[in-house]
Amino acid sequence: MIAVALALLGCPKSTPIINPVDWEEMPRLPSPTAGSYAQVPGVPPDPGVRAVLGGHPWDASLGGAAAGIALDLVYRRGGLTAPEIREAAWRAGWPYPIRSVHTVGAAIGAPAPQAIRALLSTVPSEARIGLVRARGDQQDLWVMLTSVPRIELEVYPRQLPTGARLKLNQAPGVAFAVSDPHGELYEGHLEVEWSVAANVVGEWLIELRDEQGLLARFPIYVGMLPPELSLLGAGEPPLNEPYAAEQAHEILSRVRDAYGLRPPQVDSLLQTAVPWAQLNPNVLSTTIASRVGVEPADLWRFECTDA
Repeated sequence: MIAVALALLGCPKSTPIINPVDWEEMPRLPSPTAGSYAQVPGVPPDPGVRAVLGGHPWDASLGGAAAGIALDLVYRRGGLTAPEIREAAWRAGWPYPIRSVHTVGAAIGAPAPQAIRALLSTVPSEARIGLVRARGDQQDLWVMLTSVPRIELEVYPRQLPTGARLKLNQAPGVAFAVSDPHGELYEGHLEVEWSVAANVVGEWLIELRDEQGLLARFPIYVGMLPPELSLLGAGEPPLNEPYAAEQAHEILSRVRDAYGLRPPQVDSLLQTAVPWAQLNPNVLSTTIASRVGVEPADLWRFECTDA
């Protein structure tokens, strides 16, 4: 027995076997959809992504958002506009602001590009990472999202039955704003728990802020399935004013069609007043109404100056 014990003690430690990555194997993607909002620290399903990440923290929800974006890009279904990125994050269950988005292409079956490793070295330690590899017809596409959650939220379902309580847990120092589908706004501070009966069917939007800014923003769908149709993706930024107007009209038509409404109709008198109103930004809507022969109560003026 002593001889056996001595023999065992003298055995060298086994070296862990590291399987080489077969880069030509079809990439494995996390699910781009989830049933709830939550941080889900995990391990990427793709061996190539695991090899590149090393010790960086990967999150399955954020990885799912990256997967949704990657699939839209390789199948040419969408782009990288802010609404598309935000909705991909929501579909995958990530309610926190996105810090950065990176895409890097590589030849099909090629090892991870050095650019991806370089990007990973710049990510701060407190950030969460969603990194995926997707395969298109002509290239492998790497997509990396990063986010820095400044609050740990409880798990929120993306869908609630009509009449259920929509509840926000106590979070001192956090202000909330909740809008129901009709636009009624509930506001307050989470020094104590807050809740409301979700009696209105549709999309409820929740926003949480503190003194530093936005903490989280996400929709909850009451009495309906979360939609998969993205309505606000606009493609490339417009190069000039006529193209911007055409793009806005196309998006409005798409949104109205989704809700069973006819496309917006252009009124020739109102259209002639637009250039004049642009040159006179301080003019009142009542003045515009009298100029074009419309009742003041029937005319509204909206302006958009953001991207």
